[in-house]
Amino acid sequence: MSRIFGYRFFTVVLISALIVPCLLVSPVMAVTTYPYTTGDAEIISALDYLRGEQDSTGMIESFSASAWVVMAIAAAGEDPNDWKTDPGDPSVVDYLAT
Repeated sequence: MSRIFGYRFFTVVLISALIVPCLLVSPVMAVTTYPYTTGDAEIISALDYLRGEQDSTGMIESFSASAWVVMAIAAAGEDPNDWKTDPGDPSVVDYLAT
């Protein structure tokens, strides 16, 4: 009888040890605010990084990456046609078109 009680007690403790951390993590994850808005620091930082990766041809890393970047720029509320390293250089859209 005490052996069965020991197994049941061990099983309850093991299940509790697996479930309790999940219950504690869920409220922490709910604190973050999603979706981000265009003025959030994370979005601004990401766009600044992408601007720094653009070369004089308008390319950002590769053709496929540039296509994804155009979608990210548009999703952030900016015009990808305005993304140029210098005023006379082609934009990332011009790079994709050529």
